Amino acid sequence: MKLGLVCRQARRSGQRASSTAVELHALTTEPKEKRPLPPFIVVHGMLGNCNNWRSISRGLADETGRTVHSVDLRNHGSSPHSNVMSIEAMGTDLLHFIETRTKEKRAVIIGHSLGGKAAMNAALQNPASFTGVVIADIAPVNYYQLKGKATSHSLSYLRYLLEIDLSTLKRQEDADAFLEEKGVEFKAIRQFLLTNLRRDQAAKTWTWRANLPVLEESLANGDLINFDKSGLPADASCPVPSLVITGGRSPYVDLKRDGPAFDRLFPNNQKRTMPNVGHWLHAENPAEFQRLVLEWLRDFVVPYENVHPA
Repeated sequence: MKLGLVCRQARRSGQRASSTAVELHALTTEPKEKRPLPPFIVVHGMLGNCNNWRSISRGLADETGRTVHSVDLRNHGSSPHSNVMSIEAMGTDLLHFIETRTKEKRAVIIGHSLGGKAAMNAALQNPASFTGVVIADIAPVNYYQLKGKATSHSLSYLRYLLEIDLSTLKRQEDADAFLEEKGVEFKAIRQFLLTNLRRDQAAKTWTWRANLPVLEESLANGDLINFDKSGLPADASCPVPSLVITGGRSPYVDLKRDGPAFDRLFPNNQKRTMPNVGHWLHAENPAEFQRLVLEWLRDFVVPYENVHPA
């Protein structure tokens, strides 16, 4: 089945901007002993890139015999830049990737934060493209109305990066010092943000990997904060096995508050909380994150794939 590759993006003005899917860049990890199974698609969060998941991708590949494609979202990493930036557009990109870049035409998808929103949207657009969905520390809710820490940090970080004058920047250490002055206290977060900084040695200039102005606009106007069900039926749901993993110290998901939304959209879900980690749960405790995914895969996805062969 060919996928419809046209999506639409809501704007504050009420106008609709159409976009076709972009060709996502991906880091592909092959297992030591490959099996004929649907691959993993791994999707990073805001300002991340495919390299953030390199070690977990290797572990998942070797433990399961599945290929792992860690993708760069549009306007991130080495994927194309676009003026259209919405959750629906990212979901369409993922469906296009599965249709055109995987032999199996279906996958187990893992999405963290913004990548989790994109993964959920893709699964709700076309559940047949998936045999499993892992949603890491994000919920299908309207974060714009919550107005808490979960909605403010990313926008602040983007604006700090945009304040850095690349034309006068001499060293990456200077950018790090600027972010520290702005109140980005933790060095690990500053280092993560500055993975977006790229040096052109020939031209001796600095550039950003991510399309910061478009990301800032789309975050500020709510396009990337609200879970976008545009273009989907009001009763959209995805019946495939799903796993919700939350960080016990993260402000992004409250299962008492957000559980009904998960249950409505992903009725075949399991919920797990990693108690001693925050929002970057896969980076803070990768072994536990991988264990939870592998147990769920064994107990729910593999039986589903056996009953629903391609």
